[in-house]
Amino acid sequence: MRKKENKNGQIPILLDFKKLLFTLIIIMLVSLPILTINVKANKEPDWSSNWEKNDIERLSKGAQWYEGHEINRPAVLNGEVYYLYQRPTSRPANPFLRYNDTPVFTFTNEDGSHPQTFWMHYKHGDEILWVGQILQLNSSGDILYLPAATVLLKDNSFYEAIIPDTVNCNELIGVSYYNGKWYAGERSGDTFNYYTPTYPRGGGLWESTDGLNWVRDTRPIKEDPIKSKYGRELLLATLNGHLYGFYQGSSNTKTLIRRLNTDENICESPSLNQGLVPFQIHQEGFDWKGYIPLRTGEDLGWFDGDTLKFQHFEPIDGREVQDAIPIGIYENNLVITVRSGNEYTVLSLSEPFGKPVKIADNWMEGWGVRGTIDGDYAYLGVRCSGYSALDRLFLKEILPTEISVSSLSSASVGSEVGINGRLICNEKGVSEVNVLLRYSLDNGETWNDITEVKTTTDGHFSVFWIPSTTGNSIINAVWAGNETLSKSNTTYKLYVTSLPETFARIVKKYYIIYY
Repeated sequence: MRKKENKNGQIPILLDFKKLLFTLIIIMLVSLPILTINVKANKEPDWSSNWEKNDIERLSKGAQWYEGHEINRPAVLNGEVYYLYQRPTSRPANPFLRYNDTPVFTFTNEDGSHPQTFWMHYKHGDEILWVGQILQLNSSGDILYLPAATVLLKDNSFYEAIIPDTVNCNELIGVSYYNGKWYAGERSGDTFNYYTPTYPRGGGLWESTDGLNWVRDTRPIKEDPIKSKYGRELLLATLNGHLYGFYQGSSNTKTLIRRLNTDENICESPSLNQGLVPFQIHQEGFDWKGYIPLRTGEDLGWFDGDTLKFQHFEPIDGREVQDAIPIGIYENNLVITVRSGNEYTVLSLSEPFGKPVKIADNWMEGWGVRGTIDGDYAYLGVRCSGYSALDRLFLKEILPTEISVSSLSSASVGSEVGINGRLICNEKGVSEVNVLLRYSLDNGETWNDITEVKTTTDGHFSVFWIPSTTGNSIINAVWAGNETLSKSNTTYKLYVTSLPETFARIVKKYYIIYY
């Protein structure tokens, strides 16, 4: 069929130059979908060279005020974590708990159940021994006396014992296992009511073969430190085959470090009222690379069996470090918490006096942390303003990943859009893992899945998507992470239009086509 011609025998192409210019602009707009964008994800926040800040999981409901304004040091045995909210001057009795505040044991005897305070524990093999004190109550709930006590967890059963001759204000505070015996150090406070304790100054050393039947060492050589300016409370630690005692003084005395198995005084704290709390490394003695790490209230203390040294930490975010608390050993590194201002930071040391590596920052506001490490987790008993709780921090080293996407900047309804990307770690592709692609039409308030795609051997992935709604869409590529690689995600905006239909109408209006 021949095309129609005008009067001059020519085929009309455009009406005028202006219309030609307008049409070219429209063509350029329609051509926008061929432009691509490349988006790289921001890395997850790094708190140190190659550690990632992990979400800290709360394992307990928490306790407030009179229910238990402090929490003891958590203990872990066979995958179960045990802890205790401390409220020694309140009723009712406070039970030992496990995950999510599930009661598992309450100190009970012929007079009923009793409030209990157990600060320290020691894990030896498949046993855990807690040392502390109970409030002995009568059937009416009145306080009779405050004896020292122990609780032993063995073969999934709890066993309790009241220490003889500690009827008032004496409790056990230090605990260790040495040469086939349990040892416990005593602490004493002021006289309570009209009772007079048998050993009012505290500082006594107790021993037991089973953790339940205890005998106090009353030899004069063991009483000498107590009768002198030292005493009040005795904490214990082992190092290089020796048992050491840390005799904490009052506000006008220093702390004495004594080698108990040879009855030698080793050294003193350099200042008055400076406590030295030895770090309890379970099942390994207390030796970490030749030192006993010590909590001192400010700097981190280091004791090598003969000399006492201190490590001062630099301010964190302009705030002075006020307290360094050893938590445990992970992959041969010492994990500690430090308080700066009213916030806690978790640090790792690879060597004594070494440079700290930050694990988790500004994790909580509070007054104190007691913790232990089991497997890849640190279990942290935290004391905050008005409440206590149990937290768990994942410690395994996480390598940072990065995800990038290359795609169109705009598309049309009903047309395929190619989304290409890559997931890398240390510039190498992460292979055979699933990346989720999704889109949002309400600026990220809600998400709709596009598909989940597996990366290739070099970390690449590619999908095609057909948008069905016009307007601004947000496309999100998400890698959930795993035990060794960090999570990563990226987003970009895709403008979806119906321009091809509009362009067809324009062409129909401004073009004269002859067939």
